[in-house]
Amino acid sequence: DAYNGTNLWMREIPRSLRLGAFLDCSNYVVDSQALYVVADDTCHVLDVGTGEPIRQLTAPGQTSDEARHWGYVARVDDLLVGSLRRPGAAYDRQSREDDAALWDDSMSLVTSTSMFALGAPESDLRWQYRSGVILNTTITIGGGRIYFLESHSPQPLENTSGRMPMTALKPGPNYLVALDVHTGATVWRIPWSLENYQHIAYANYAQEKLILSGNRYVDRKLWYFFETLDALTGQSV
Repeated sequence: DAYNGTNLWMREIPRSLRLGAFLDCSNYVVDSQALYVVADDTCHVLDVGTGEPIRQLTAPGQTSDEARHWGYVARVDDLLVGSLRRPGAAYDRQSREDDAALWDDSMSLVTSTSMFALGAPESDLRWQYRSGVILNTTITIGGGRIYFLESHSPQPLENTSGRMPMTALKPGPNYLVALDVHTGATVWRIPWSLENYQHIAYANYAQEKLILSGNRYVDRKLWYFFETLDALTGQSV
């Protein structure tokens, strides 16, 4: 209960643990009717009032040759938006060694191989987008558009773990992409330099502005850099 903290319900969802969200993305989202919890290749849809299961959704595009797990998840209008990642890419184990891997100059970020949207609640596939390697920390939605950084560097394209440091993405070519959230069509796609993104990259949206942030060492000091764009056109402001 948001008012007094009373425990209203509890439900165990195996394989839903996700650590190091600052290197990945959240696997929970809620609307007025349901809580959506991602675990491996499944999105568990629960009644928000009771915690009772409503349905289970399987990540689309599964084949025996190329299994994928569910990465990003968000609710927008009548859509459930998600991404597909490689199995084992998410940080889901708790140990001293695993925790140390989260806090290091060579820390690896979780990536996805595609974006998609399902109808909610029908769960029919509305669209799917696949091009390059998508950086999960940069997926953001606003103004009817989805934004993310996408790499076509040789090393990320050949990577089979789904995790990699920013140094692997840096050579490029890399792009900042905007998709129409309702159709999956590309609104704009511009080349993007990762010179100021040594360890991490994030994207945020508000009031038709898109802010990209990253960091790198300058004279042995860690500096943070921010770039602001017009969200509709992708032009710097």
